[in-house]
Amino acid sequence: MPYAQDTGGKGRFRVPQTLTESWEGIREAKQYGHACPDENMEVDGAYGMSENCLSLNIVRPAGINATSRLPVMLWIHGGSYQVGTSALPYYNLTYLVQKSVEIGKPVLGVSINYRKGAWGMLYSVEIQGQLLLSYGGRSDGLFHRSIQESGSATTAWYNGSDWYQPFYNKIVDQVNCTNEPDTLACLRTIDYDVLYPVMGSSNFDGPGFYPTIDGDIIPNYPSELMDTGRFSTVPHLYGTVSDEGTDNAPKGLINTDEDLRDYLRHGTGFDFPDPTISHIMELYPDDPTQGIPLNTGSERFADNGWQYKRISAILGDVFYHAPRRYDARRYATLGPTYVYRFNTRGFVNSTNTTYTDLTGELGPASEGVSHFTDVPFVFANPYYVGPWPEYRALSHQMSSQWIHFAYYGDPNTPLFVYDHCPVTEAISVRKTKDEIMSPSTALPEPVKAPAQGTPDAAGGVTDSDSGNVQEINDRDRADIEKQKSAQGNAHFHRLGWKRLTVVLLVEAIALGTLSIPSAFATLGMVAGVILSVGLGLIAVYTSYIVGQVKLRFPHVSHYADAGRLLMGNFGYELVGTMFALELIFTVGSHCLTGAIALNNITDHGTCSVVFGLVSAIILVFLAIPPSFAEVAILGYIDFASIFIAVGITIIATGIQYTHPTTSAAIDATPWQLWPKEGLQLAEAFVALGNIIFAYSFALCQFSFMDEMHTPEDFPKSIVTLGVIEIVIYTLTGALIYVFVGQDVQSPALLSAGTTVSKVAFGIALPVIFISGSINTTVVARYIHGRVFKHSIIRYINTKAGWITWLILITVITIIAWVIAEAIPFFSDLLSIASCLFVSGFTFYFPAAFWFKLLKDGHWYEMKNIVKSIVNAIIFIIGMVILGVGTYASVQDIKTVRQEAADHGVDGDTDSTVNEEYSHNPGSPA
Repeated sequence: MPYAQDTGGKGRFRVPQTLTESWEGIREAKQYGHACPDENMEVDGAYGMSENCLSLNIVRPAGINATSRLPVMLWIHGGSYQVGTSALPYYNLTYLVQKSVEIGKPVLGVSINYRKGAWGMLYSVEIQGQLLLSYGGRSDGLFHRSIQESGSATTAWYNGSDWYQPFYNKIVDQVNCTNEPDTLACLRTIDYDVLYPVMGSSNFDGPGFYPTIDGDIIPNYPSELMDTGRFSTVPHLYGTVSDEGTDNAPKGLINTDEDLRDYLRHGTGFDFPDPTISHIMELYPDDPTQGIPLNTGSERFADNGWQYKRISAILGDVFYHAPRRYDARRYATLGPTYVYRFNTRGFVNSTNTTYTDLTGELGPASEGVSHFTDVPFVFANPYYVGPWPEYRALSHQMSSQWIHFAYYGDPNTPLFVYDHCPVTEAISVRKTKDEIMSPSTALPEPVKAPAQGTPDAAGGVTDSDSGNVQEINDRDRADIEKQKSAQGNAHFHRLGWKRLTVVLLVEAIALGTLSIPSAFATLGMVAGVILSVGLGLIAVYTSYIVGQVKLRFPHVSHYADAGRLLMGNFGYELVGTMFALELIFTVGSHCLTGAIALNNITDHGTCSVVFGLVSAIILVFLAIPPSFAEVAILGYIDFASIFIAVGITIIATGIQYTHPTTSAAIDATPWQLWPKEGLQLAEAFVALGNIIFAYSFALCQFSFMDEMHTPEDFPKSIVTLGVIEIVIYTLTGALIYVFVGQDVQSPALLSAGTTVSKVAFGIALPVIFISGSINTTVVARYIHGRVFKHSIIRYINTKAGWITWLILITVITIIAWVIAEAIPFFSDLLSIASCLFVSGFTFYFPAAFWFKLLKDGHWYEMKNIVKSIVNAIIFIIGMVILGVGTYASVQDIKTVRQEAADHGVDGDTDSTVNEEYSHNPGSPA
């Protein structure tokens, strides 16, 4: 199917133009389109070759309806940018798609044609060229995973117009356009048959035509882009083979040291200087036992040149292994990065070139496991994989792991729990051994019980047959660890959108609900309703942005990871610190509120420290389950708790309002539409902080979405949560404020009267503790995952995992309890934390995400202008809250401290003082 207009004639050397033709009815698309022009007409031109070649092929599973949402695996064919086409038979996507159906992970298979050689890569001052869609660190939301199977970003030669200008001039001269005033326009008038023989890559000196650094599509050398983090931070999978280099090595030319030196100087296209060449020759001696192909001993394959294995080793490292390792180290700093090494010689059909007769043999020993050998195993075409069962099993594993990577951004699948390829991260990439894909490891083996024998001094066991101490022990341990990794990965991906909604409700609708009425009393009914609804809608929008970032960058597990996308490692550390502090302070607020609730229920005012300790113990106990899917079950109790407690308070205050029975109720100052008289800036911003704190659910969204089995469903959760929160907060704030008047207390449950408040607090205990424990779980998961990033301990399904988890949640809760008990004006400190941290997590960070990570094109483009204005306003709101709100909180601390001094107390005498001065009207609960 064509995806752009004909690139011949006036479309030649021009950016592809959008299709404008339309038609009625159905057109058949059952045959491959023309290949784009290259010199390999005999092979690539099987379905025709012309400039009308920009087409794509789609293979879909049978029985899939129009509403099905499947991953799309897009194959960009190889050929060193000079030759190739998507129609080559070993690129047939049918078998890969069929395999996806067989393993229960159906995908759409898509392949494309693109202009190669001079037809697509020629560049000059007259031409503006382009190649692919991912550039300068942007993917425009099109690509969520990256598999680099043939080379890597830094493999190819990148040059500017100064390199290609002589080539352009040569073409212009050979077709007699030199004297034309517009040589480019002249080239567009030349017949294809005349231009075709002139454009071949072999007509020009150098390695050929490759992507150009044009300052637009490719703004700089890939190595520079990699070093500065300007690349798409999606999960990456690199594939290489053991004997890279044999495919590139010149045959029969390198026999002496001088031949090698001359080739390195002039034949690679890199123009290595003499000192570098000498150093390379020292590092790669003329020793066939160290050459490529591997494991071929002293055999030189001299027909290919006496030093054939030496040059193969050099070129394999230069073109493939070194760039791959360079790139992987940098990719791994910002996202999951995986590497495999394929170690199986390919099948060669020796009797029938059409591959209908599967009689053949291994590929030549001199080629070894040469470049691209793994591709037939991925595409699972039996005519290229071969007839042997071991090869079919290996192909099944390869294609299944690629499909699994398309689904989850991780090639490790429970289908092959014993044959995982290792995660390659920023640190381990330097020392991780590549996974070897070979028939000997293709078939999964049963898990063996730990070896039985005599314990050795190192804690292993000695095998009675072989006497081998370490090998058996390590293998059994590796099998168990792989099992645990697969089980852990599955355990932490069970959250659906409904449970996500519940978890978000548990995390969001907690103490915020109890502090909203006092904010209404400070700001007045009009401002209270407007801010409650307005800030709620902004929070829903910014939460949607956060979700879009998670979808585009699936490796982002916590807000700190998103900070790295914005500001590199500094952003990771800064946002990670903000993230942890805000959550620990929030846990402290729940611990303090739990103590107040227990004091209120029991009337034992002298036991505040004891009740605080009891609250901390309950919070630790509820934080033990590490998965949010389990917490979601408690969420239903949590939501019912706050709903009933607030409902009782509304009913009780409503009865007091209509039937006042106490002098306090009779003399209460009535509610009013506008802010209270004499409102100070500090009071106004602390009240505003209450509402902002109530809508801080975006803080934990990355963490929650990381456990979703279908993250694309998150908007359902966000909309549901937003509607519920706005309704509950606005109604709760307005009704209790109307019923109680200006004397409404914070927490609002205290306004229901002595007896009713005891009942309400009793019913609210689940929300106080369950919501608090979720914050403990989130911050603990962040810290635990960071500390044990390279260990199965992070899955918390081993003894060591559980021990470290229990210690961590205990330490976090103790710190929160100490803060709650030791700081007399904790709510004001929480207000500062909210202004410092929540202003970022809910306002200016999401706005910055849109501008840097999600925006498609320039901000002033018509399609972006509205969103640009909206996000700019949100960013400004966040910065105002950060600056003015923090100042207001500091001023409020001074005021409360003075009031405490006037009353002759120091703020930590007992819980009554904490209740009066830490939860005074206008302070966050």
